[in-house]
Amino acid sequence: MSAVQAAPALLPVRVAPMAAPAPVISLRSERGWTLTLAGDVPASWLAELMQAL
Repeated sequence: MSAVQAAPALLPVRVAPMAAPAPVISLRSERGWTLTLAGDVPASWLAELMQAL
């Protein structure tokens, strides 16, 4: 009696390309501070921030 070895089952996979990271927005003041934000912040939020500064 011989043992039958089962081959491992392979799962179907798909490799998706990675999305490019969002660009970075850097705000620099005349006083020397820098605020770095992700490039995907909502435009309305960025507009409010700019008005507040």
